[in-house]
Amino acid sequence: MSYRQLWLTASALVFCTLGATGPLSAAPTTPAKASGASASESLKAAETAFEARDYETSFPLYQDLARKGDAEGQYMLAISYDFGYGVEKNEATAVDWYKLAAAQGHAKAQYNLAISYDEGQGTQKNPKKAEEFYEKAALQGHGNAQYNLAQLYYAEDSGIPQNYPKAFKWYLMSAEQGEPKAQFRIGYMYDEGEGVEVDKPKAAAWYKKAAIAGHQWAPFNLALMYDTGDGVAVDKSEALRWYQQSAYAEDEKGQYNLGVMYDNGEGTPVDHRAAAFWYKQAAAQGHKGAQYNLGISYYKGEGVDEDEALAIEWLTKAAEQGHEGAADALKTIAE
Repeated sequence: MSYRQLWLTASALVFCTLGATGPLSAAPTTPAKASGASASESLKAAETAFEARDYETSFPLYQDLARKGDAEGQYMLAISYDFGYGVEKNEATAVDWYKLAAAQGHAKAQYNLAISYDEGQGTQKNPKKAEEFYEKAALQGHGNAQYNLAQLYYAEDSGIPQNYPKAFKWYLMSAEQGEPKAQFRIGYMYDEGEGVEVDKPKAAAWYKKAAIAGHQWAPFNLALMYDTGDGVAVDKSEALRWYQQSAYAEDEKGQYNLGVMYDNGEGTPVDHRAAAFWYKQAAAQGHKGAQYNLGISYYKGEGVDEDEALAIEWLTKAAEQGHEGAADALKTIAE
């Protein structure tokens, strides 16, 4: 899923159902250019009203600017129609105004127009047009456009021929601008050799950037590298640190592996109570290994009170997912 680019502050993301203050007209094909001073003053007034969520004021101001050919006015009028700010929501009309602003080189309009083609919102789905306008915005340094363009080349079913080298190029440009999703993807491509030669140290470096930026899955991949010595020196303390971040981000794989480290005393003293806690978190998300280990913890009374009924319950859940050890454990308990 792609997300449209709003121009102003986060407050602008709040949806509004105010009544329309202008007609649901299609975009004019030959708008007249707005004069410099008056356009600047009108734009400032529109921005002030929009930031205050006074869409009844901002909409007609943006509409007037747009009709006079102001690219920012056209873009913000498109946003108003797209999200229903001060006017009835109309994605098709939004697309008309995005087109006019995009034709003037407005990067955010190009990006939103690309999303419209990519998702089929307000217009027919058109992967080639999406590619065209993502690239226009990406070449202007739009980080999200660079990422989405990379996604088109990376996916098998985007409607654009899969091309890992092109995907890598655009992911890298987005990653260098600090986009965590792109940083993770670059790490993964170095890790797996997709579109680039395998380079485990570079993979670890990019995973770390993404993890520090808060990416949900990067901490697990980084932890696993430290845990197994894959491209970096084995460092159980670092593995524990990144498994912890992964676990707190609710990645069940990180929760399970963190439990194992507490159980085995790797990078930390043995702590069966902590192990059982993290097994519970992962087991609740359906991780069969965690369900098995939690069942064994209840059976042995390690980190939790001994409880055969709970042991059977969790071992059964694991066995139902095909965990062979769980099936064997259930037989042992039944004997």
